[in-house]
Amino acid sequence: MRHAVDASACDLIVPGVTKIGGVSGWLEMPTAAYGIRLSHHLFIEVSTHPLCATPTAQWQEYADPVIARLLEGLDGRAVLDERAGSGIEWNESAVARYPVI
Repeated sequence: MRHAVDASACDLIVPGVTKIGGVSGWLEMPTAAYGIRLSHHLFIEVSTHPLCATPTAQWQEYADPVIARLLEGLDGRAVLDERAGSGIEWNESAVARYPVI
């Protein structure tokens, strides 16, 4: 990603918080310094927090069938609450439908 950013080869980045090194890796991305828009999808209970701290944030995709209690939304924006940690509560019956690989 750094090569693409340094070469001005992208104007939007959609990294996976689980693939980029977690929240620490997310915060090390140079997107704000270059003015590059940043969006995210999936695992929103974790990715929404660093996205809220990203000056060039654009959008957050919101579709997750295995989460029991989804984030609240207001006027198209995620509303973070006071749940501890990431606040994830799994929908165990939905999780059971997916095979472990």
